[in-house]
Amino acid sequence: MYVRFVKKHVDILRLLASEDPFPDFKTVASLIDESQETTQRGAKARETLALHCNMILSSTPFTDLRIFSDVFHILNTNASTHLKNVGNDIGHMTPLYVEAIGRYADESIQSLRHVWIHGDPKSWNNITRSQDKITARMAVWFTIPDDAIDVPLPLICEWLLDDTWNTLDSLKDAFSEVNHSSN
Repeated sequence: MYVRFVKKHVDILRLLASEDPFPDFKTVASLIDESQETTQRGAKARETLALHCNMILSSTPFTDLRIFSDVFHILNTNASTHLKNVGNDIGHMTPLYVEAIGRYADESIQSLRHVWIHGDPKSWNNITRSQDKITARMAVWFTIPDDAIDVPLPLICEWLLDDTWNTLDSLKDAFSEVNHSSN
């Protein structure tokens, strides 16, 4: 179960790092702002964000995750800082978790952009353009639609792995009991 969890979350990173065409961060940020409006323009922006989320899910995964090597510690620190008090709410549509994951996402995106993105967009090399699109994909990924049932987990990091392992470990007696009763 743990291995499947890790694989799923590594796959999410690969999708976020995809080199498939995707709007830049400035475009996505504008769409997210517009999506907050209760006008027809807001509805159109929400529709476009849903299409962008589907684009992420159908992207060609990028296999070399070294692009994240200089920022994993940032993702871990932000998860630890913003999600330490969510307890069993993690991943659920509760006010506590939605607020916490929003702070995590905002700070993570801002921090990654601070590390990765410098200078005028016209002077960016291919790596910087790719990093811009990773943060754009992250912004879409962490935008929670009004009709959502579940909320995204933080990106894979030490904090998430520890939290997941501790949860599984706390259930080991229950797993053992089920295993013994089925024999």
